This record gives sequence, structure tokens and C-alpha cells, in this order.
Amino acid sequence: MFGNVLLIVCCWICAAIFLGIALFARRYKKPMWFWSGSKVDPASIANISSYNRANSRMWTVFSLPFWASGLLAFWWPGWAGILMAAACLGGLPVLIFVYQKIYKKYKADDYE
Repeated sequence: MFGNVLLIVCCWICAAIFLGIALFARRYKKPMWFWSGSKVDPASIANISSYNRANSRMWTVFSLPFWASGLLAFWWPGWAGILMAAACLGGLPVLIFVYQKIYKKYKADDYE
């Protein structure tokens, strides 16, 4: 029983963190970064608010499997763990790919 509760808490903490990043990105006035420790030059982005909204959607979608894992853990904790592991292992490369597409879409034409 304690293991199930711990799994649910871990799933929902991860989901809340990713949703928090999404909310932060939505309200951030400068271009949102992806990599830890990096900054995106405002001159490199043509439409900062659209760029940040796209980043926000990306992080919101990434949080969904973690919310679902927490719910799934009430009835089938094994499947919840599998879903959470798949979201981590498969989701990270997808995040990188999607972020690169977002950056290319909103990159300023005259920025090198």
C-alpha cells in the first residue's frame, strides 16, 4: 500500500513540475529556454509570445502521461510504472525534437 502511495506521489510531483514549467513559459516575457543554464537571445525569436505559448503546450502535453500514471496507480501500479518509465525514456527525445521544431519555426529570419 505504501509503495502505491509513493508511486502516485512521485507521478504527480513530476506532473506538477512539468505543468509548472508550462505555466512559467506561458507568462515569461523573454524567450523561454530549453536547456538548463542556457538563454535564448530575444533577437533570435520573431514572435516571443507565440514561441513561449508553443513551449508551454509542449510541457503541458509532456505532463499528461505523469498525471495519467498517478491515476493508473490506484488500480494497476505496475502499468503506471511502465507508463511513467515510457514517458521518461521516450518522452525526453521527443521533447528535444519538438523543441527544435519550435525554435526553427519561430526563429527570426535575419538571425544567424
